[in-house]
Amino acid sequence: MDKNNTKQNFYQLTPGKKFRQYRIDGVIGQGAMGVVYKVFDQHLQRHVALKVLQSTFIGEKEHKQFVREVKAIANLNHDNIVKLFEVGTEPTHYFTMEYIEGETLAQVIANENLSHAAIVRIVSKIALGLYHAHVKGIIHGDIKPDNIMITRDREPKIMDFGLAKDNNSSQVSQSGIQGTPAYLAPEQLQNKKVDKRVDIYALGVTLYRSLVGKLPFTEKNYVSLFFQIINETPQKLRSIDSSIPSDLELICEKCMAKSPQKRYANARFLARDLQNFLVGRPLWAESSSKVLHFIKRDNLFWIPEAVVVLVAILYWCSFWLSDPQIDSVYDKYNKKDIQVLTWYDNSSQENALYNLKLLTIRYGYESHLDWQGKAHGIVEKIYLQIQNAGQSPQTIDIVYDYLQTIIEACVSGFITDKKFYFNEVCNQGIRIAKKHKLVDDQNKLKEFQKIYELHAKFEEMNNELENIKNEKEKKKQEYSLKRRVMVDEIAQHITNPYLYLHLANLDVVQTWRCEEFLLKAVRLGDNYRFYDRLHQYYLNHFLYEEAAILSRKTIAKSPSSVVGHYNLARTLIFEEKYREALLHLDFIEKNYFNLQKELMYFEKVHLFVRQKKRKEAIKSLENAKKWHENYGGVPDFNVRYKIWQQAIKHMHDENFAIAPDKAAEFYFRMGKIEKAYTYTEGLKNPFLCFAIYREILDKRFREFDSADKIWLKAYNYAIEHLRSKAFDVRAAAYRHAMLFLSTAYNKIQHRKYINSTLHKVREAYTEFSDYYFAHFYKARFEKANNRYEEVVVLCNKAKNLAPWYKEEIELLQKICFLRWLNYHEEKGMTLEQKRHRVSVAHKLAVNMARNNNYAPAHNFLQYIYLHNKFYENVDKAIYHSQKIQLELLPVIHLFDFYYDRALLYAKQKMYDKAIEDMEKCKKITPDSELAINSLKNFRAQKQRQKKR
Repeated sequence: MDKNNTKQNFYQLTPGKKFRQYRIDGVIGQGAMGVVYKVFDQHLQRHVALKVLQSTFIGEKEHKQFVREVKAIANLNHDNIVKLFEVGTEPTHYFTMEYIEGETLAQVIANENLSHAAIVRIVSKIALGLYHAHVKGIIHGDIKPDNIMITRDREPKIMDFGLAKDNNSSQVSQSGIQGTPAYLAPEQLQNKKVDKRVDIYALGVTLYRSLVGKLPFTEKNYVSLFFQIINETPQKLRSIDSSIPSDLELICEKCMAKSPQKRYANARFLARDLQNFLVGRPLWAESSSKVLHFIKRDNLFWIPEAVVVLVAILYWCSFWLSDPQIDSVYDKYNKKDIQVLTWYDNSSQENALYNLKLLTIRYGYESHLDWQGKAHGIVEKIYLQIQNAGQSPQTIDIVYDYLQTIIEACVSGFITDKKFYFNEVCNQGIRIAKKHKLVDDQNKLKEFQKIYELHAKFEEMNNELENIKNEKEKKKQEYSLKRRVMVDEIAQHITNPYLYLHLANLDVVQTWRCEEFLLKAVRLGDNYRFYDRLHQYYLNHFLYEEAAILSRKTIAKSPSSVVGHYNLARTLIFEEKYREALLHLDFIEKNYFNLQKELMYFEKVHLFVRQKKRKEAIKSLENAKKWHENYGGVPDFNVRYKIWQQAIKHMHDENFAIAPDKAAEFYFRMGKIEKAYTYTEGLKNPFLCFAIYREILDKRFREFDSADKIWLKAYNYAIEHLRSKAFDVRAAAYRHAMLFLSTAYNKIQHRKYINSTLHKVREAYTEFSDYYFAHFYKARFEKANNRYEEVVVLCNKAKNLAPWYKEEIELLQKICFLRWLNYHEEKGMTLEQKRHRVSVAHKLAVNMARNNNYAPAHNFLQYIYLHNKFYENVDKAIYHSQKIQLELLPVIHLFDFYYDRALLYAKQKMYDKAIEDMEKCKKITPDSELAINSLKNFRAQKQRQKKR
């Protein structure tokens, strides 16, 4: 074979062959110019990636591109860029670089459901890697998910610098169309001068794809695609997925701006904004544009751009450069508040609405000055702005924004005066909508007007009550009923989520239809306050499962939400996740002033008392007292303080006096369920009573105590409260009736009574069919009775009504779907069809076990590896059995767990353990033929084993 032929075929390396000191293990990837192999460096005893240029393509252009990639990587040294090790030209052009164990970002996006926070962390690190390259004068030129490796530790690594350009060379001025079409910036397609901002554009497209799973422009034809990129605006992220935070949408839009000048000036600014998003700080993308606009309005347009940017940086830093600590919090916040409030005083009229939003967010978190007083001046500016905006339809957008901001401020407690030009602004919006024949806007604004009229009538009633001397209490009750009727009438005609939020916040509906209004607000809108308020409702009504989901949603939407962190900590303490709870409480302590910070310290006392850490509990209690003395805030501080003082004193014996009306709740929150149960007789709070029944039955069933008397008492209590006039009481009664039925429906001794009451539960299901919980709790009941097809249908209904609960609902839906796939056989089904169904079920279970560590998925895999001939593997069955944490396994899955584990023990001929687990199954479902027959079989097998 001649030399040329040898050279031409040299790049075709196969596993096991050697290339210099490298042993070829396999191909990682192949492009137009080269092949990348996973190889083992026998000198340095490590795996590396070897890129070999395909010799058939070596021409001047390809050679330059290869050299350019080598030079680009050689000059870079950053944790988020692959590292170069060795370069050579014999026997062909090659180089070696860092080998990454993991997947490309494209693969991760396709295979996993990444959270917004996870995506932002990855993209911010890519941005920092790009910034390092840009500082070194290197433009990557082909940023896309396929060129980003994600390590097993979730670290992104930028690779493939084949199209890299030297920022100082002439290549920058005339780029030519190189790169992946969908990720090219408009200036690249127009053959204009390009710079580092083409990488920022491509990273914006990458972020867009990561968030919604598709590209901003998807035309197959390149001519059409290029026209779209140059001329059209991509579909807004939030119109595709409403759960995407608006700040994240803003960052993405700034990256993909048509004009390079409107993008981030450098990748470090982009990384900073992504990090700001994660911690809830103001965005550079928004604040810088506000300041630039502010400066231009004051006729400072002649100032050089660099000076303008510097002013913007100084403004932005004024919020966040300080890092206040508890010891000197007053002085630091005093200075910070004065600086920020001065800025609000001096800012332009056009920025007033933006400033009001910031004040609303900051109020109560880190302020003690007169922030409410500042609102009056800002509202005056907004009102003037709306008055001067004219009769343009665009003014209606400002009107909506203002009205909704006022409602949000009222709900947060920032604004207590309901007027604030609310009616005047509403009327102006209606006049503009009427002039331009915008019927839909007229109707929507009339909804706001009805809320104003409602408050006017409430105020009129209050004035009448003040003038009544005789039978005042009777009149109060009469007016209270009238108010509820008025609220119910208005609620029938509302379509705006902010108005539902406002109605839910009225005192008159606190124990009436609060949950209904909040669920509608969350369903119609995407605002962290909606999640936050509904979360507080569930927490106050002891529905911890929903509360945990919503608190995480609140923090995902607004990472700086002090209420979100506080309430999540409360939920985590109840779940006995103390370490995680403490992290959230520490976050509040270090970062927020907050006028009611005593509550946070009390929650720390709660946590430490549960852990029996006396020293830490005493310190936290003293911090609460010190804070209250200096700043005040919590009205019933002394009552709470004395209870926790006694709790610390009697930490080990827990025999201290406590008022009966407080005892049930105190012991419940402390996790002392048995003791809390002793106070249920005569308990006036049905929500607390339901919660105590739920927890004690869960505990007893896990201990295989049938607890028949408690169950009957709990179920009867739920049936009685299904007759309540209050929506939220009936809703709680329905939930718990379904939960109780899920644990005892198959018990023979209760069946007659259950059958006589089922009509009440069915009636409740029909009444609540517009709400997720009707379908989701019924799905749990159907799962307990192995009606898997019903569960799948019910979960679909629940998901559509509660997108915020989607992930949790889907776990139940998927596990029932894969069990249906495995167990359900249709007539005439071929062996290949059965194999395919089991394959689908297996893949789904593996993903659920890996991504969610979902205990029922591990349980199902244990069964598959034991009983399916396509997957039989006892070692894998044992592995998945050991991965199951019983305390995390819902009661409705206990039968499956013990039944499958008993079969695993039997497979290993451990019949004593198999019998023990199957007896537990029989206690859970006494008339289960599966359990009865298996038990007989195991006992017979045990006897035969003894005879041998």
